Amino acid sequence: LDNGFSQKLQVNMDAVREVQVLLSNYQAEYGRNAGSNVNVVTKSGTREFHGSASYFKRHEEFNANNFFNNFVGQPKPRYRYNTWTYNVGGPVAIGRFNRDRDKLFFFWSQEFWPITQGVTRTVTMPADLERAGDFSQSRDVNNALTTIRDPLNGQLFPGNRIPANRLDPSGIALLKAFDAPNFFDRNISRGNYNYVFTSENNAPKRSDLLKLDWNINPKNQVYVTYTGFKEVSEGSVGSTGAQANWPQMRFRFEAPNKGVAGRYTRIFSPAAVNELQVGWLRNPEKHTVAEEQLRRNQRDAVGFVAGQFNPTINPLKIIPNATFGGVPSAASFAINGRFPADNRYDVLNFTDKFTLIRGPHAFKTGAYFEWARRDVNQGVAF
Repeated sequence: LDNGFSQKLQVNMDAVREVQVLLSNYQAEYGRNAGSNVNVVTKSGTREFHGSASYFKRHEEFNANNFFNNFVGQPKPRYRYNTWTYNVGGPVAIGRFNRDRDKLFFFWSQEFWPITQGVTRTVTMPADLERAGDFSQSRDVNNALTTIRDPLNGQLFPGNRIPANRLDPSGIALLKAFDAPNFFDRNISRGNYNYVFTSENNAPKRSDLLKLDWNINPKNQVYVTYTGFKEVSEGSVGSTGAQANWPQMRFRFEAPNKGVAGRYTRIFSPAAVNELQVGWLRNPEKHTVAEEQLRRNQRDAVGFVAGQFNPTINPLKIIPNATFGGVPSAASFAINGRFPADNRYDVLNFTDKFTLIRGPHAFKTGAYFEWARRDVNQGVAF
C-alpha cells in the first residue's frame, strides 16, 4: 500500500470486505514491522452476479460565503468534492469451463473523485514606489511612517528614499516579479495586507481494483489483485509542490500508482498449509508547469543576475526562494526544493508461510524478501 514514505495505493470503500488492525502480540509474519499493522481484505466475486453504484456530491452552491470573504468583497470560492463509484462481480464462465460457477470469479471496482477547491488569502505585496526604493508613502499597521535607515551608518535616508545607486539590481528584479497590490482600503485591511486573491486547486483522483479468484481444486487456490490509484494535484497555493503564499507558479503533480498482489495457497492436509504471496508496487511522481508559468520565474526573465555557488543544480535557472521580514503577511518566493521532480519508486516482495498443526500446538515458519528501488531525478534547494 505504500512506497516506504507515504500511502500510495488506496482501496476504494466499496471494494473493502474486512479490515484488521493488529496492535500487539503479532504472529511471526508481522514481527518485522514496528507499530500497528493494518490488513485490508478486498471483496471477491461470487457464484451470482452482483453490482452497485453510488454518487456523493459537495458543491459551493450548498455553502454560505464565510465572514472573511464577505469582509474583503470576495465571492464564494469553488468547492466541489464529488465521489462516483461502481462495482460488479461474479463468475467467469468460458465455454464449458466453470459451467458450475465454482472455479473462477472476478470482482471489479472503480471510484472517482473530481475534486475542485478554491482558497482565498491575503498577503502584502511591495507597492510601486517601494519597488524603486521610495518608502515616503509606506505606513505600518498603526498608520505611522515606515522609516528606512542606512545600514552603513544607521541614519535615516533623506525623504525616506533609498538612492538609486544604492539599490541592488537583483533585489529590485525580485521585487518587480511580485504581482502588484490590488486592495487599498486600509479601513478594512488595517495595513495588514494589500493583495487579495482566490486560487483554484484541482485534485482529481481515481481508484481501480480488479480481483480474480481461482479455485483450482480443493487443495489449491490462487488469487490475483490489481490496484491502481492515480492522483493529480494542480494549483498555485496549497497544492502539492506549490509552497508560496501567493500564486507565484501553478504546478501540476501526477502520480499514477499501480500494484499487483497474488497468493497461492496449497493445502497438503488439514494440518499442513503453505501460503506463497507476491506483491509489486510502482509509484511514479512527476512535477510539470506550463511554459509561461516557468518563464515568469526564471532568472533571466525577471532580470536576476546575482551569482550562484553551483549553477548546475539549478538547470532551469529558477529565481531563489526569498522571504521578507518587518512586513505583516509578506509575500514570499517559495518553490518546492524537489522541482523539477521526475521520480519512480518500485517495491517487490515475496512471502512464504508454512503452518503445521500437531495436536494442540501450531507451528509456523516462513521467509520474507523485499527489493526496493528509487530512481530520483529532482532539483534541490539552491
